[in-house]
Amino acid sequence: MRKLKPVAVGIHLVTMLGCFVLFILRGVHSFDAEVVIINREITSHISNFALSYVLCALVGMLLLSAGKHLRSALLFCLAVLAANLVYEAFLPFANTRDMVDAIYGITGSLTGGAYLCWLNAFGFVR
Repeated sequence: MRKLKPVAVGIHLVTMLGCFVLFILRGVHSFDAEVVIINREITSHISNFALSYVLCALVGMLLLSAGKHLRSALLFCLAVLAANLVYEAFLPFANTRDMVDAIYGITGSLTGGAYLCWLNAFGFVR
């Protein structure tokens, strides 16, 4: 089991909290159209970014902490990216096809993967 440095724990918690806030603000926007994150376009799609990032960063951090290779964590991020793309482009049940949502999800997965690369290089006690 690999141990995280305190600064890495802090960064992880801040990014998770930030994504949680974005997700909550998106939900509030559903009930009150006056609540906007930067602009209406971003507000309507930010939940895809937040969910993809949280999923990749959280599962990836757990994999890296358990001693798995970075490759395993990045493959998980790639699977999240592919699932998001397939769901938004080809599976319209409980959702409308929306490639902008897919782009936000892809961006969240890539950002989560970049975070995991940083975490693997600098976030663990050696």
